[in-house]
Amino acid sequence: MGLDITAYKNVKLVENPKMVDTNHPEVWGNQVYINIGNSEWEQGDDLESGQVYGFSYVMSVYRSSYSTYGNLRNELARIAGYEPLIAGSQYRGIYAARVCDNWEQGKRGILSELICFADNEGEIGTKTCRKILNDLHTVSARAGELNEWNQGLLTDLIQTFEFAAVDGFIQFH
Repeated sequence: MGLDITAYKNVKLVENPKMVDTNHPEVWGNQVYINIGNSEWEQGDDLESGQVYGFSYVMSVYRSSYSTYGNLRNELARIAGYEPLIAGSQYRGIYAARVCDNWEQGKRGILSELICFADNEGEIGTKTCRKILNDLHTVSARAGELNEWNQGLLTDLIQTFEFAAVDGFIQFH
């Protein structure tokens, strides 16, 4: 088990999906059920929890451990220019912690929508995907400061968000 990030392109809400015996909607091969959407995270934009969405294309390019992704988020926060939450701290998530601390205070900045998003479950809608994609392109100018592994993960994230920015969304699961 680990983190999977799946991108969907050209999505549309399925009106009146067929319900199965368990009182849950039937989901076909070109459809996906939204568990959380905008019910928990503002990054869900207009994705409605408990709904089924049809899609034209799907792509799953990111599969990793939660710790690897946590390290990547921290490194992205570092190269985005965030200061550590506690100066001199050796805590490995100290840069991402600053972003999340800012988020809780209502301050939004570069990549904050990605860094302050639960990595275990949820969806990021089209509008936020486009904003994050722009931020990823911005920080990619400093990708040389990342190790080779994280550079590859950054490239994967950019491809994933480019895909979902076309009337789609990203699902963490």
